[in-house]
Amino acid sequence: ALKDQIMNKKLILFYVLFALVLIFNACSNDNDRKDPEGTVTLNIMNEENGKTNLANSDVYINKSNNFKAQSWYIIDAGIASGLNTEYQPSLQNITHESAVQPGHLYYLYNPEGIVEFPSGVRAAYEGTSYYKIIVVSSIFEKSINKGAIVKYVNCYSSSNNLPAAGTTIGSMTSSGDQLKYSVPKDAEYVAGTYLQSEIKYFDIHLDNGTLTIKLNKYVDKVEGPYGDYTVYIRSGNVCTSLVFHVIAP
Repeated sequence: ALKDQIMNKKLILFYVLFALVLIFNACSNDNDRKDPEGTVTLNIMNEENGKTNLANSDVYINKSNNFKAQSWYIIDAGIASGLNTEYQPSLQNITHESAVQPGHLYYLYNPEGIVEFPSGVRAAYEGTSYYKIIVVSSIFEKSINKGAIVKYVNCYSSSNNLPAAGTTIGSMTSSGDQLKYSVPKDAEYVAGTYLQSEIKYFDIHLDNGTLTIKLNKYVDKVEGPYGDYTVYIRSGNVCTSLVFHVIAP
């Protein structure tokens, strides 16, 4: 009898724990499906039935019922339960055309907010606006596919381990001056356009999370180097900018 009581208590405990797991999973799924603040529902008609553009992008649905863009990047992230999916997609598999599939989550990026690094990896600039959209269903009328009902939300690229965009890391005034700045150990850098044009005046290294910039020439307001220079730093799929100054002594 004592053994039966112990077994019954174990069974009761098992069922209680099982019920708690079900409740937790149900709550998690509800949170995933809950639309984030700012979500917009939109009927996107294809180009044969009005050609609706998605928000401020150039993305529309073409005659083949595919998402199509002239310049914006489209990423199909696959099936998702909702727009609350916390996921910063890789920017390696970008396209300008993608099939419209109900239940799929898509990311739309303006190419002006994307920076490509020497490794070939692309990263979204810190604070860049992008759209997350999920296809609710296709729009059929008399068996003709005329577009899709979508939900979308405007988001902004961010990273917890990168400094704010435009962070100033110091100034240099004489040949031999040097700046050091700590960045994530997985970081990669690329010089901004102005810095690239005068890169011969600097030694720049990124080793084990330390960015080192050395000035190799006396400052010259006419011939250079002189002014404000930008270095882009990438960690994962997001990047930021660091600024340093070369000023006359």
